[in-house]
Amino acid sequence: MKLSKIFSLIAPIAIVVLIANCSQDDEFEFGSTISDFQTDSVYKTSSDGLLFVETISFGSPYATGQVTAKVYADQTSDPTTEIGIVHYSITLPLEKDIYWKVTRLTSGGSFRITWTPIQK
Repeated sequence: MKLSKIFSLIAPIAIVVLIANCSQDDEFEFGSTISDFQTDSVYKTSSDGLLFVETISFGSPYATGQVTAKVYADQTSDPTTEIGIVHYSITLPLEKDIYWKVTRLTSGGSFRITWTPIQK
């Protein structure tokens, strides 16, 4: 998928529109989505990209909305800046070299956490 200065991505519940800081001739592509992430662990981005977090309640996404988490991200190795709350799903753009984590707030259910890099 080729991208230009302004592009959009349709997530299961929302449309995310990103405006890249680039010249008019720059092109971008989505890299391969990575999905081997766990809650309550810290990760560091190796490129700009999109973090997607979805609740899976009782085997079905969006079944109850009661599984919730918070997403933290910043430049420290133990991020404390809250950037999102997950009730059903959320898609967040993150810059390169940012630490992030998804912290579970309730018991039960599980999460699908994916990272899709944006490559120039």
